Amino acid sequence: MNRKFIFIDRYKIQFSILFMIITLILIYYSIISGQLWLKWDVYDAAFPLYVAESDALKAGELPLWEPFVYRGVPLSHLIGVSVWFPLTIILGFIGYTQYLMQIQYLILIILAGIFMYISLYNMVKSPWLSMIGGIAYATCGQFISNAQHLTFIVPMVLFPLLHFAFRKWYRSQGRERVKWSVLMGITLGMFLLNNYPPFLFVSVIYILVEYILFLKQAYSNEDKYKTFVEHFKSALIVFAVTCLTGSASLFTTLEIFGQITREKLSWELASGASLNPWYWFSFISPVFAQIIHASRYDISLSMSNIYIALPIILIAIFKKPTKKYEFFLLSIILFSILLVMGKYGFVYKIFYDFVPSMDAFKFPAGLRYFYFYYIILLSILNIHSLSKENKELYDFWRKNVLSFFSVTLGTTLVFVILMYIFKVNTIDIPRYIVLELGISFILISSLKFFWGVPKKYFIVYLSSLIIVFSFMGVLRNQNFTIGTVDRPDSFQKEITNLYNESGSKDLDNYFVEPSTNSTIYREQFQTSGYVGSFELKKFNEATESNEIPLESDPVVFALEKDWVIETGNVLATNNDNLVQMTVPQKINYAPNKFSSDIVMNEEGYVVLQQTYFNGWRAFVNDVKVDIKEFTGGVMAVKVEPGLNHIVFEFKPIGTIIAVWVSFVSWFLLIIYGSYLFYKNQRKRITLGRCIHEQIDSN
Repeated sequence: MNRKFIFIDRYKIQFSILFMIITLILIYYSIISGQLWLKWDVYDAAFPLYVAESDALKAGELPLWEPFVYRGVPLSHLIGVSVWFPLTIILGFIGYTQYLMQIQYLILIILAGIFMYISLYNMVKSPWLSMIGGIAYATCGQFISNAQHLTFIVPMVLFPLLHFAFRKWYRSQGRERVKWSVLMGITLGMFLLNNYPPFLFVSVIYILVEYILFLKQAYSNEDKYKTFVEHFKSALIVFAVTCLTGSASLFTTLEIFGQITREKLSWELASGASLNPWYWFSFISPVFAQIIHASRYDISLSMSNIYIALPIILIAIFKKPTKKYEFFLLSIILFSILLVMGKYGFVYKIFYDFVPSMDAFKFPAGLRYFYFYYIILLSILNIHSLSKENKELYDFWRKNVLSFFSVTLGTTLVFVILMYIFKVNTIDIPRYIVLELGISFILISSLKFFWGVPKKYFIVYLSSLIIVFSFMGVLRNQNFTIGTVDRPDSFQKEITNLYNESGSKDLDNYFVEPSTNSTIYREQFQTSGYVGSFELKKFNEATESNEIPLESDPVVFALEKDWVIETGNVLATNNDNLVQMTVPQKINYAPNKFSSDIVMNEEGYVVLQQTYFNGWRAFVNDVKVDIKEFTGGVMAVKVEPGLNHIVFEFKPIGTIIAVWVSFVSWFLLIIYGSYLFYKNQRKRITLGRCIHEQIDSN
């Protein structure tokens, strides 16, 4: 009998995590079943780039160049595109399809739940409460309203792991501290690989604020100099691991940042995605985000949802803080609220002025993950303390539940009914608003019937309500912001053609205009596309000078020397009308490479209409030649009369080295992690044997 209890106790963490994963899959079942398809930026921007990445990886190449967008852009350098993120690379080898995008979204949600579980368990040592917090975190408004912005979701996935590693770090000593320093570096490296710098900078600031909170405790011993040296060494380890694991994105971001058009956004534009104060009503019911959006068309829909399981809010505000860390959590939650309000508050202005790269991004409400993380953390700590502390505190908390939510939900119901009577301009949803609010009122009020039961059963029921409200939040918003029942055009033929064994194919040698509905792949080249409005300056300058290729213009063509004027390394036509003396019908395209055969009657130039960028090299008849910049910032090479085999290849040496540094670092860290896991398992086995021997002896 004792052994059975030991077995259950030993595996209750695994059971609770499994239950959490199954629950999240059921909550997001419409995504995994294909009943609901992701929409907006997922297919207009992200999907084509992920397909390009798969195309390269399947051909045994690194994903370095994207030829179809903006007349060619360095895929490896695109800010806001997580080219080198580990999950992106792994799924890239499988081959991105629409359904795989759905799975990627679900994987990120499950990882967020697991990392939140780990962080909470480190603080409360309760598998049940950790599981509840993980579910609430993975179903909050950041995931619901940003299914289209995977790079906004990744920081929310990573921050609980970063916070967990930090808390383990400052409580550890010696070799143990080194282990947690490495984990912090790995997490920050993944922030880098997500390729959205502000998320990294702001997350580090939050961790530093918490570090300052514990400074007095850390330096309480007599040898303060030794403590400082240990912390400094740990900081160096964190910095080194961050740079090594994230070197691919670190190098490419630094290289391209001065070559894109969005160096700085005006305050009005940068704060355009601020969270309007009206949206805070959505914590009562997620449908309020829909109502408010319907009456205020100037508000960003993708940033609108602040919903979190209703009991989380209740638990966070109905326990009087008594400990220093509880006061800190309340302060950081308030700070986070002011931050995500952007132009409606004052905090984001400070970040905009002083935090690197913040003035180039438009996304203050995208920082909601700090609010969601810390308020769930506070709520779970409160539930844990309510189950441990005195009866007076427990009764005070329970008696305020009914009165507060009776007034709040009752007032809300009256408001909705009046809105329906006077036909306020909203989406056609008043009936199910009333239904949902009615259900919420019944569920919260039902707590009254648990007042006489033992405390532990009351806590279990309250926790169960969190799951119910999490499910309601996703269910009510999934058709509104997550996806649509109409599957986007598949373009499966184009994807299938790009994934081929040889890694290259012959394409028609002309540009086409992008699809009016999507910038997804076509078999011909596109002259423009959407990658978050980060254009290369050369493309922007060419657009202003009307030098962007038009529909049916060739990608590769040749000019006889008489038709061009050489001006240093720049070639310009001496005629207003570009005369194409030689235009091949087909060109061969492989990841990062173009090739074509051209017959010249006399000496001239072959032009490739892809934007010149550091890392391009060219070969004529297998001999490396110099690349000259042609009008509009594209490339040209000099050729002799006769048959010429032309190859343009994008091989940026610095990028390739940085990528391999990241790959090797991850490989070594996997070995290091496996060693630590094996060592820990050996300790557990030894401890288990000792316990069994003691039981047998008794």
